[in-house]
Amino acid sequence: SDVESNEPNSRRPAPASEDGGRYREHDSVWAALEGDGDKVIRGDVRLLSLSWLMGLADQNGVLPRRQELPEEAFLDAARLKRIEAGAGGRPH
Repeated sequence: SDVESNEPNSRRPAPASEDGGRYREHDSVWAALEGDGDKVIRGDVRLLSLSWLMGLADQNGVLPRRQELPEEAFLDAARLKRIEAGAGGRPH
């Protein structure tokens, strides 16, 4: 016998965008960085390089708008894959 909850859809997991799970799963991060062929186009999501950010901080710089950032401020998917492979992560 199934007992119903007073909350609608209480047994169904919430979509990732509602529960904050988006970009926590490995595949969703790669889809965001490389484009998913549907809603996300390659380049919509870009990661910033930590070393670039640290250099900016060392100069007491202010983070500009994304459109004003130099290309070296970004970490592309290919570089991230090399980092991940070197760290013993999941190979691609």
